[in-house]
Amino acid sequence: MPDTRPAITTIFFDIGGVLVNVEIQPLLEKISRATGLRPEIIGQGMDSRALHALERGEITFRDYYDTIITALGCREALPYDEFRRLWLAVLRDETEVARHLPDVRKQVSVWLLSNTNHLHLAQLTKKYRFMAQVDGRIVSNEVGHRKPETEIYRTALQHSSTQAQGALFIDDREDNVLAARAMGIHAHQFVDWPKLRDWLGQNGLAKL
Repeated sequence: MPDTRPAITTIFFDIGGVLVNVEIQPLLEKISRATGLRPEIIGQGMDSRALHALERGEITFRDYYDTIITALGCREALPYDEFRRLWLAVLRDETEVARHLPDVRKQVSVWLLSNTNHLHLAQLTKKYRFMAQVDGRIVSNEVGHRKPETEIYRTALQHSSTQAQGALFIDDREDNVLAARAMGIHAHQFVDWPKLRDWLGQNGLAKL
């Protein structure tokens, strides 16, 4: 029987954990030493309403710092400049997926769809080649919505002129993948490049 699956015309890639390796542990351990709290407790506190507001562009990074440091009570042990340095350092090297984006783009339109903030976005734009190797981007701090909120996926489809059935979304977080699927978007939870490469090959892309 002929393959009746709709053709994928646009692939949306998450950034952190898919195109860039992320290492937040040094930041958590620094705060842990300053406060005596366990790193996992600090991580839960940092992934808060303040972070969501930062990623939607509703507050500045200084506002976020003030909120987190006040809650943790470690302003003297972790001044703003050091917190900012550690925050930027969580973005590490490009992944193998990022190195293959030009090959993917030869077959389909490639967009970024990511939660981020203005500090990380500036660093990404300055440091990483893949930022200039895509057809467009939808990032939370620019559009005022963040994954897994429905509106960010709707915005991505509108800006890229893509129908949901022709879109594919790659993300390392299950909640973001499930939210995309609820919009009718094809979605794949990223584990590593070999698995993604094989999955893309099974879903219409030529061998990468």
